[in-house]
Amino acid sequence: MKAKSPHRAGLAAITLALPASADVIYSNFQNIAIPATYDGVYLNVENGAWNTDMFNPVAGWDINPYFGGQVLFNSPSFQPVRSGTGNMAAVLNLSEGSTVGGSSVFSTFVQGPSGENPGGPGYGGSETHLGNAAGQFTDGGEGYIGFRLNGTNYGSMRVVLTNNTGGAVIKDWAYDTSGAPVVVGAIKQVGQDVIISSAFTLGSAVINSGGSTNLVKNSSGTNSLTATSAFTGTTTISVGTLAVDGSGSINTSSGVTVSGGTFRYNSSVALAAPVTFASGTIGGTNLNGSLSGLEIGAGQTLSPGATAGPGAAATTSQIWAGGGIYQFEINDAAGNAGSATGWDLVSASGSLSVSAASGSPFIIDVTTLGFNGDAANFDDMTSYNWLIADFGSTITDFAANAFSIDTNDFSNTFSGNFGVARGEGIFGGDDSQIYLTYTAVPEPRAALLAALGVIALLRRRRD
Repeated sequence: MKAKSPHRAGLAAITLALPASADVIYSNFQNIAIPATYDGVYLNVENGAWNTDMFNPVAGWDINPYFGGQVLFNSPSFQPVRSGTGNMAAVLNLSEGSTVGGSSVFSTFVQGPSGENPGGPGYGGSETHLGNAAGQFTDGGEGYIGFRLNGTNYGSMRVVLTNNTGGAVIKDWAYDTSGAPVVVGAIKQVGQDVIISSAFTLGSAVINSGGSTNLVKNSSGTNSLTATSAFTGTTTISVGTLAVDGSGSINTSSGVTVSGGTFRYNSSVALAAPVTFASGTIGGTNLNGSLSGLEIGAGQTLSPGATAGPGAAATTSQIWAGGGIYQFEINDAAGNAGSATGWDLVSASGSLSVSAASGSPFIIDVTTLGFNGDAANFDDMTSYNWLIADFGSTITDFAANAFSIDTNDFSNTFSGNFGVARGEGIFGGDDSQIYLTYTAVPEPRAALLAALGVIALLRRRRD
């Protein structure tokens, strides 16, 4: 198990700028090819230098992307995730979606400045350390190296490693300066794009890296952004859910496009970035700012609430057009409007314009989410009026036949009729409100008894 000495001649410097506190630092897509004549590329995030002396390395972190050779340096600032704490332990090929954090295993070994005594930056490796054993790398296969940086920050690097038969490749890397665990492969870069995959909460800011960075959500799962980000590129949601929660902000983004995915905006900071709603779903609790006044039309869905479940969405104005969908979720038929234990509510300070018509209606998609999928306290023989939208001013061009009710996801057994009504026809309501109504149909026996009672009354009058 011999170790090979690295050759520094001809290696280019790869640098990363020092980050501000609690940022997510991205390399952008680098695709650094390492010819077989080299033993490695040595990256340094502390001072922008690369190591020229293996026995007196500069402060920072080093990596050699070969099966053989000086596999991975293990220094005080850079620690790769290994199968054990010794420097001879294999560097693990981490699966996408796994986590690098406090529970990961890092080597405790450091080599002395002379290469013999412990205490300083060190190295270790042999041709077996990145071999073909389970959980390790395969020759020419793409994989992920996890690492701990400066003792507290975690990250992952996407690489293709070769067994000294061809050039290795460092594709990209990312790390979080907040000290929070990171999801391996959850953030990938292509060009200037930050591509978010898997499902995780990002508690640090997304910042520009090497230019104006774009944020792309294009895979399943929900990602939550809770920090004030400073990237200036576009934000695109095409698959899965991107949520902005807490006091998070993406207001420096040049524009948000929702085209097939779900954008759920829950932040206390109103969205200022311009929005293009091509298709998909917009939801959340705070639809003010640039989310206000959006038209919900064909291929577009409105979903109030912080998560998938009943809740309230604050807004100023809305436009409901033909083919648009209000995804109305209900847990408890006797609950409260806008409550997680009740049903969805659009709570608006502005107006509603209904441009839908009977030939192209606006759809209320009624979905029950209670125990076993049924809405609690629903009685088929009881009529209900559920407030689903409460506007602060006028509702224009309202017509009951401009709405269509989709009950495919209403799992309770029912025999009555659903409809939509403006509030002036509902006890306690007004003309700036919209209600989803359920009118019970009396069972045949009750209807027959009622009819017999009427007949008997008429006979008594005749007598």
